[in-house]
Amino acid sequence: KRLILKINRQGEVKLTIPDFISIQKGKDFLESKKSWILDHVLKKEEEKKESLSNLFLEKNQIYYYGTLKKVEICYYDFLKKPKFVLHSYSSKEENKFSLNLPLSYKNQPSFILEALKKEFRKFAKTQLSLLFQEVSKKIDISYQKLTMRDMVSRWGSCSGKGNISLLWRLIMAPKEIIEYVMIHELCHCYELNHSKKFWTWVQAFCPLWKQHRAWLKKQGRELFSL
Repeated sequence: KRLILKINRQGEVKLTIPDFISIQKGKDFLESKKSWILDHVLKKEEEKKESLSNLFLEKNQIYYYGTLKKVEICYYDFLKKPKFVLHSYSSKEENKFSLNLPLSYKNQPSFILEALKKEFRKFAKTQLSLLFQEVSKKIDISYQKLTMRDMVSRWGSCSGKGNISLLWRLIMAPKEIIEYVMIHELCHCYELNHSKKFWTWVQAFCPLWKQHRAWLKKQGRELFSL
């Protein structure tokens, strides 16, 4: 075992010290890494400024299917709970979003952000479930059950019983990326591995899968900044 130094997405520093190493040695180790820690904490602070959370708080914007959308924030004294609403129009006018909040949320950015996350997540579950059904029918692969989760390091998963989980944050990615993830997990209903046979199935249903996977590797982490 050894000393383990980590800095999370919030810029918080954590040092794990094994039992056989003294606290003083741990402190000395932190001191020796001071410059490295400062560089990484500052980097995390910069990432926060460019995060999707900050984008919403400063400009009232969120990504929906890869496109920036304005969210109108409305306050009502009669409202008891926050509600995220998609306003659909039959004309050519673009659909709009609103976040309806109790009056007590006004000038409370942390409350407003938490309300957006909670309500947008509910909205995403509904939208992604509908899209998943379409994709499943299109490629003619059935599944047992679909669940939306807030996973830390996965875009989706599929169990041996055909139960599929998807990251709700995918709602912010471009539609073709979302569909690739859905196809990927549905193909696991045939092959519970990443063998050559599995990728042959994926290739058949999604010829540009390598391009979409590259997008997730390069830009996907941003989805976790909301």
